[in-house]
Amino acid sequence: MSGLRLPSRLWIALGFGIALLALVAIAASRGNSRASDLPPLSGYSTQPDGAKALALWLDELGYAVDPLQYRRFELDRDMDALFTLAPTEEFSDDEAAEVRRYVEAGGTLLVAADEPIALFDTFGLDFSFGASASDATPLQPVFRTLPLDRALVETDAQLWPDDAVWAPILGADDAIIAAEATFGSGRVIALSATFPLSNDGIGQADNAALALHALSGLPRGSTVVFNEYHHGLTEHGTLMQQIRSEPWGWAILYTSLILFVYLALSGRRFGRAIPPAWQGARRSSGEYVTTMGSMLRRGRHSAWLRDHYLAQTKRSLGTRFGVRANQPAAEFVAELALRRPQAAALAEPLERLERTTNLDDATVVSAMREIERIERSMRGQ
Repeated sequence: MSGLRLPSRLWIALGFGIALLALVAIAASRGNSRASDLPPLSGYSTQPDGAKALALWLDELGYAVDPLQYRRFELDRDMDALFTLAPTEEFSDDEAAEVRRYVEAGGTLLVAADEPIALFDTFGLDFSFGASASDATPLQPVFRTLPLDRALVETDAQLWPDDAVWAPILGADDAIIAAEATFGSGRVIALSATFPLSNDGIGQADNAALALHALSGLPRGSTVVFNEYHHGLTEHGTLMQQIRSEPWGWAILYTSLILFVYLALSGRRFGRAIPPAWQGARRSSGEYVTTMGSMLRRGRHSAWLRDHYLAQTKRSLGTRFGVRANQPAAEFVAELALRRPQAAALAEPLERLERTTNLDDATVVSAMREIERIERSMRGQ
């Protein structure tokens, strides 16, 4: 049995389809692996150190969970609580001042980090390592929404309040793991541990009570904003950034690239190329002259041709030497001879062509050649 024979374009299209399916599969695998690239405590991350479980849990409790991302870092009173969890992008002075204004205007801030961040300094907290605490216990009877007897913190960092407004609420031995303070009309809850709020830690011991304590005093339906801005999702994360990072964006890029290569290699046209019409050998100018002469002879237009030649000759010489062309041949030659004596020889052939009506072709051609010879001598040729 002979092999399957398909048109070359069909083979190209088939290969293009297979390549497209492969690239979509690759893009999907990139999307699956992207979750591991998300920063810790991101509300999108399902990894053990992510905060997706916390976001889903608060949503099920009736809170309106929204991300702060892909726009300028601006806070307003519609945000009842702001969760800034393990930020990977540093706070600028203006952004830290914006958070301070938000809290003093009545907002609630939950900030958790296991390394020093500028936001701790903004609210008068020092940060240091060396605590090495696994468990922490309440230092104040403030956990009323959910009771907290023991929290699993897994941290080696601690907080050192510089301001008397801070009240330690969770500690291990002499280390302060969590503290709370009131600024203006709002409050701040700070943690030096991220494990209690992570996917892996939120369900262990009494860790969930820490998150609910931050929302104490806020009714169900209040807006809880997860700060994804300081996880890198800034206003610069526009459509092009999403195309570069999202699976559907990679699929679009791969598809566009393969389509371009396909069109470039196949030289695809809109319809088949039309071959140019066959053209014979071009005729020489001599053939056109001969044909025109034959037509004039058959039509008995010799007199017209002779008159046309006379008018053209007088117009050419008159323009060159400043003599009026619209006058009889004798007067024209007499005036022309005053400027060029050689022109006197033109009188006989010009008058012959002008006055004689029945001239044979040989006589007419002879007179024309004589006129052209005299013209060349007048021009110095």
